[in-house]
Amino acid sequence: MMLAPKMVLPLGAAMLLVLALAAAVNVDRETDHYQRDMQHDHRLMAAVLASSMSRVWRSEGEAAALSLLADASTVEDEMQLSWIPHPETEPLSERERQQLLSGQSVVVGGALRSWVPLSGPRVPGGRLEVREPLDELSAYSRRSMVRAGLQVVALAVLVFAVAVGLGRVVISRPMARLTDLARRIGAGELDQPLEASQRDEIGMLAREMNQMSARLLEARRRVEAETTARLNAVEQLRHADRLSTVGKLASGVAHELGTPLNVISARAKMISTGEVRGDEVPQNATIISQQADSITRIVRQLLDFARRRRPAMATEELTELARASTVLLEPLASRHQVQVSVSGPQLSAEVDRGALQQVLTNLVLNAIQAMPRGGSVDVAVGQARATPPAEIGGGEASCATLTVRDTGPGIAAEVRPHVFEPFFTTKQVGEGTGLGLSVSWGLVRDHGGWIDLSSTPGAGTTFTVFLPGATT
Repeated sequence: MMLAPKMVLPLGAAMLLVLALAAAVNVDRETDHYQRDMQHDHRLMAAVLASSMSRVWRSEGEAAALSLLADASTVEDEMQLSWIPHPETEPLSERERQQLLSGQSVVVGGALRSWVPLSGPRVPGGRLEVREPLDELSAYSRRSMVRAGLQVVALAVLVFAVAVGLGRVVISRPMARLTDLARRIGAGELDQPLEASQRDEIGMLAREMNQMSARLLEARRRVEAETTARLNAVEQLRHADRLSTVGKLASGVAHELGTPLNVISARAKMISTGEVRGDEVPQNATIISQQADSITRIVRQLLDFARRRRPAMATEELTELARASTVLLEPLASRHQVQVSVSGPQLSAEVDRGALQQVLTNLVLNAIQAMPRGGSVDVAVGQARATPPAEIGGGEASCATLTVRDTGPGIAAEVRPHVFEPFFTTKQVGEGTGLGLSVSWGLVRDHGGWIDLSSTPGAGTTFTVFLPGATT
């Protein structure tokens, strides 16, 4: 039920009750006045008629007196006049008889009865009775009640109509506008304030809601600006981490480029000095072209990894992506006498290819650097049902997994809680920035996933990347 009817209906009901009680009291009072008027008329008529009958009785006798009574009865249609010679024989209760003898009017058998004594010389006594049926009194009461009821209903309808009209104007319409404003605020439309001209509580509420909307709009703009700045900072950190990784890969890539460059230089010299002639010249030119393509591919991979890019989600085959991510690390792994392998079935997921490559590169690079005396790193693609950590929330779900397992010395128990913290590192100065794992955690979190760590000192370390929504 709307607010206006809730306020009007109890008020109208209370007013109707008060008016009904007032009407009932008024009808009762009018009925009482009507009955007293009847009693007064009875006493007056009985007194006049009794005096006349007494004189006629004395002067002309009983027959003339009774004739006078009969004539009076025919004149009064509503009142019945009679002479009661022996009042003690009337079928009345003793109380009613005493009231009538004392001059009071009594309602008996649906009629109002009054007695007046006849007195004087040669008058035998008895009582003159005036009897009047109460039908007229009942009809008068009914008419009064109907009239009062109609007045109450008319007043109630009028009051209700006025209250409803005022409720609509003063309450319903302003509240409807406030409701619409609240819906717009809930939908994020904060730049459309409500015109609040009322000088009451509803107007005060409207003005407060306008101010709240303005504050929310300002806060949203501030949050958007801060979010943009934060995202820019995060992207800069991620790009810095990529550039740092490129620097670590540079020496391995330079070594990888040395062999094809030596081949190109030797073959070109042989052609220029004339050591080869005839059909051998095209063969050497072909070898030079192949080695140049190899150099171009290596450099392009390095540049692609270092280039700043926008996030772009797409369906990627994870095993192929893992192999592509380890290509640039093979020269560095070879220098550290580390064997890198990739295994797993064909499994696809919706990911940002560049971001996931950065994650895998960081994890594999950390594993290689953790084994200065050589070892092995296994990158395995799989699928499992897993429950996210409490800070992420959510229930058990099917996830793609990327597991990077090494045979290094492991991570000490006191270090593990801090490995994903920004700028935390156990490496020597100049060997690491402490951003790799922190950035990797953020990139995986952007995919709705998480990274799990398990390590046993002396038995290696395993990082497992969980990515929800895998498809085979």
